[in-house]
Amino acid sequence: MDAQTLTTLGTSLIVALATVIGSAITAYFGYKSVKATADMAKTKEEMASVKRELIAAYRQISAYYQLEQEFIEAVKSANGGTEKSLKISHRDKVVEKGFERPKITHNQAEKRIRELEI
Repeated sequence: MDAQTLTTLGTSLIVALATVIGSAITAYFGYKSVKATADMAKTKEEMASVKRELIAAYRQISAYYQLEQEFIEAVKSANGGTEKSLKISHRDKVVEKGFERPKITHNQAEKRIRELEI
């Protein structure tokens, strides 16, 4: 073989290797991109689920306050006393039983529900 043929074969071999390596690199990054997109979609779906659960929890807190108001009015009409003193008394009893007193108010819960539903 002459030098010209060897140069042509060498060049063809280098081009072929570069093509194979380029295809492998493209396939690798394509795989990573598809995987990242799938992971992102899964994370987005999980966040939407957690958001729905959080909205439900805020609605339950809001319902707790509405229920509390109904009971306080019933107790007040039956036994007398001020609304504030009855609420404090009954909330303290709940805490004594090992439950937590809500840290947010009815209005804060409603505001957060509106913010999350946007």
